[in-house]
Amino acid sequence: SVTYQDADKNYVVGSAIGYGLDVTATKAESADTVTVTWTKPYLTGTNRTLNPVVYRKLSSDSGDTWKPLTSSIDDTTATMTIAAETAETKHKAYDYIVKYEETTSTSDTPYPFYLDSLKGDGQEAANKGYYFTIQGADASKREITGNAEELTITDYNWTERKNGPEKYKIYLKNNNIDGEWHLVATVPVTDKGYGTITGGNDTGITVSNPAGTVLRFTPEFTDDVHTKYLKVLRDYKHYYKIEAVRTIKDSDGVETEITAVLGDDDSIWGARQITAKEFAVISGMSIGTSLYNDTYSQKDDYGTWSNDKLFRFKTPGPYIYDIEGELYACANLVSQYPFYYGALKPNGKFSDPQSKPCTLTLKFRYSDILMDYSGTVTIDTMDRNSGTYIINYNNQTADFRSDVSGYFIYN
Repeated sequence: SVTYQDADKNYVVGSAIGYGLDVTATKAESADTVTVTWTKPYLTGTNRTLNPVVYRKLSSDSGDTWKPLTSSIDDTTATMTIAAETAETKHKAYDYIVKYEETTSTSDTPYPFYLDSLKGDGQEAANKGYYFTIQGADASKREITGNAEELTITDYNWTERKNGPEKYKIYLKNNNIDGEWHLVATVPVTDKGYGTITGGNDTGITVSNPAGTVLRFTPEFTDDVHTKYLKVLRDYKHYYKIEAVRTIKDSDGVETEITAVLGDDDSIWGARQITAKEFAVISGMSIGTSLYNDTYSQKDDYGTWSNDKLFRFKTPGPYIYDIEGELYACANLVSQYPFYYGALKPNGKFSDPQSKPCTLTLKFRYSDILMDYSGTVTIDTMDRNSGTYIINYNNQTADFRSDVSGYFIYN
């Protein structure tokens, strides 16, 4: 008989010739890598050349098979990189084993007692590993109460991965403002849901959690116009970036914050409904930009003294709208800019202009949102101080001349 003295049970019951011992994999300790370490098995110093090969299978699927990986191995450490994963596999937890062999197999079936030796004493098996990731998110493109937008973050799978985010930092980017990322919310996260949300500084946005993993961003309006990070003007898209944060400790107890980021490539964007006044401002800027611009309109001089102007709009128009219709205007002299829009100079006389109401349709050019931004504008004898600029948008009608006349060029 043989008697073992001072031998750890893993090396007696759990040892299997040709398999790495004490296999340990990192669990949400990096957004980029999973590191697997092990101890060399017995009888590796034979006359055969045996190389370590890392195998893995899904932790959540007992029927999955052990498949070999192409990984970077340095002695008894292997590093898996998220860049080598697919969109599906990078969010999964896997069990890892290490086998020393001459030729890599297409699959493996390790001894059950070897697998039992790798379980460890914690909540998760020691050889279980996974990246620190955010699986997905989507922003709304439909009408929401309060002209808001919503961001839904895919629920973290706490059952499959015990280590997860402590908080999400939400950033917004608006190309109507500066095209930079701005922190708009910090959201505590646990396996029970979201905690109390804190907003960013001077964002002009109220952030709430109406249900589940949904975050609602409601713009704060001044006189029916929002001027902060959910502003809509030349562009209707608002981009979201999510930063998941987790604190880890090294062997010396030193804490470090690690992060996983989603959306920094502008892949997550939302859109909100605009107010009637916001439509008026956007339409005024679009029409004003088109006038006297050969790219967007054609101008003709006509009338007895050619004082009258006729603008025909071209497609595509500037920014987010195509403009349909014709706009009349009148000037004192042929070479001058108009002093009235939506009016004519009767018989070339220098007298009060003759009303010529012109209705223009502003058609939203894009089809990637579930709202129709289109509307109409009727301009009648409009100058800096009088006349009308009546919009019809989203079942609302109002005169916004004082808000938009500054976008037009006057004599």
